[in-house]
Parts: sequence; structure tokens; C-alpha cells
Amino acid sequence: MKDGNPTVPIIDKKSPEPLYEQVKRYIIDGINSGLFKPNQRIYSESEFSSRFGISRLTVRKALDDLLHQGMLFKIQGKGTFVEDPRKLKNVSSIQGKPTIGMIALTLENPLVSQMIAGIEQVLYKRGFQLIFSHSNRDQAIEEEKIETLRNNGVEGIILYPSDREADDRTLRKAIEDRFPLVLIDRYLEEYEISSVTSDNFTGGYKITEHFIEHGYKNIGFFAPPHAGVTSILERFRGYCQALKDNGMPLKDSLVENQVNISVPKDSLGDWRQHKERMRHYLKSNKDVEAVFVDNDYFAMAFYNVCHELGMRIPEDIAIAGFDDDVGVSNLIPPLTTVRQDGLEIGRKAAEMLLEMIKHGDWKERHIVIPIELKIRKSCGC
Repeated sequence: MKDGNPTVPIIDKKSPEPLYEQVKRYIIDGINSGLFKPNQRIYSESEFSSRFGISRLTVRKALDDLLHQGMLFKIQGKGTFVEDPRKLKNVSSIQGKPTIGMIALTLENPLVSQMIAGIEQVLYKRGFQLIFSHSNRDQAIEEEKIETLRNNGVEGIILYPSDREADDRTLRKAIEDRFPLVLIDRYLEEYEISSVTSDNFTGGYKITEHFIEHGYKNIGFFAPPHAGVTSILERFRGYCQALKDNGMPLKDSLVENQVNISVPKDSLGDWRQHKERMRHYLKSNKDVEAVFVDNDYFAMAFYNVCHELGMRIPEDIAIAGFDDDVGVSNLIPPLTTVRQDGLEIGRKAAEMLLEMIKHGDWKERHIVIPIELKIRKSCGC
């Protein structure tokens, strides 16, 4: 394999982020940036261990997680390879039991595994089977997979949609054909499609309100540059409403979301670019006391940047995230965040889809699943 450096930092043994999570991020961002290409062999356990000066057990845990998530695959005696996101697995299994398709935005989000478990619980009891794939955040791949699933006779599709970069004729065709389709995690404002999402508005509201209860006056909001993603928009709206309800002004300088700005797709996986945005944000806002970070992945990056800048959490700045990802309770200090119930999202999505199939009810519906504020020490508690 040719040498190269993905757009991610070198492993930092002093970082509060677990080492195996840093290795996973190195690989994931390498895949997203195009350094590690589909069907390409990646470094072996011993090569990773030697390059980064970490134990093989640490490397093995990272690789096992990514193998389980379907981002990598092994060939006995040859090594570990990058999975091709265009490859639709188990298409032949569509023959037999009635089958539901699921297409996820990504495999790197632990919430996806919970959703799949919830979906399968419902489908198994009703005599259906699930065929799963992912789009790797690419709308073109997503459209191709929707067409493939439909052509292979699935009864319906549960879709965790990618960011929309253009009008989606495949989705519009599914709507016109009254093909059973349910969205999860986010809804799409421009399409009349039923959805099951977390209560993102309340999550954003509760985190901001909790910061206010601590006495913080300058509370910021930081999100990834995803254009128009409704889950981010709802969290931001909750943040704004909490400020308004408590008589506090919305300070534009403390908001870094770029949710209405188009960005190159490869920048979504550029860890260094995101960290540079965070450094600029903190250096430009010396008065910020607390930051609501849109997701835990970015919150961990904030931890790293604060560490690099010599800022203590929560003494110098309080931080809260969203998702309650695996491992965030083990950060130093443990991260205050919002827990999403991925299992229930999956169950409700499957139930909604099966009702569509059984009764032909095409009325657009939106189910919102309650969230839970997980208060830990990063907020100052």
C-alpha cells in the first residue's frame, strides 16, 4: 500500500479521546478523503502498531469495530480491505421472505447499529427480513441503491438520507409510485415523505437551558457544515428558543454552523479542517463560556482543540454534545450530551412502513422520539 496521510491528526497519546477511537477516525477519514479507496488493503495490525507506537490490541479493537460496522472486510491470508460503498450486499437474499431495504447515510455513527436492531426486532416478528446497505454520504450512490432495491422487489425502504445536493428524481418517482418509504434521523422539507426522528428541538433547548441554569451568559453553538440538514436545524432552533425564553440575545459571533452554506463533499471528513474552524472560533470568541456542539464526534474534536490551546474543561469553557456516543462518558471530563433512542427510532420506522404496506396509507406522518439529557461534568456540574 502506498504511503500517505489522511486529512486527520497524528495519534495523540495525551488526548482525552481513547486511542482506538483515534485509530478508527484515522481510517474513516482516510476513506472519506479518498486516500483509502474501495477494495484497497489498509495497514496490518503490526504496521499500524509500528507507525503510531501503540499496542496491537488497541489497533485490533479499532479494526474489529470497523469490520463489524461493514466499513472494512477481511480476506484470509491477504489482509484487511476497504469495503466498496456501492456494493449492495445479500441482494440474492431478497428471494424468499418478503424483504425490507434499509439504506444508511454512514456506518461510522453508532446510532445506526441501534436503529438496525430496532428495525429487525419488528421485522422478525412480522415475518420480514432486512437487507442493509449504506451510501457513504453520497446522494448519487443513495439513488442508485434505491433503484436497485426496488428493481429487486423489496416491499419498502427505510432511508437515513444523505445531504441533498440536487433534486432527487428517484425519491420523487417513489412518491409518485406510492412506493412505501420512511425516513429516519431527519426529514426532508422538500419531499412529502413520512419520517421518524429524535426530538432534536427539545434536545437543543434542554442543553442550552442547562447552560443558562449554570449562569453562563455567552453560550455558543457549533455544528458541522452540512447544508440544510433538518436535524441540525432543529437543534439550532431549540438553542435559539431557549435563549429567547430566558431573555438572552442571540449573538451571531457565537454561532458557527454554516448550515446554509454548500461545502465540498470531501471536507466533511477533513478532521484538520474542522479543528481549524474550532481554533478560529475559540480565538475569535474570547468571551465564550459554554458551547453546544451539534454532535459528539465534533465535541471530541473540541476537547482536542481545547487541550492544544491550554483551555480547561469546564473551568475555562463548558462543552456539551449530542448523541451519547460510546466512549463519551469516559472522556476527561465525561461529556454532557443528549441521548437519542436509536432502538425506538428503528422500531417505529419499521412499524410505520409495515402499516403502509398492509393498509396502503400514504398520508405523510412524522413521529418524534423523546430524548434524554445526560448530565456529566463537562458542563460544570
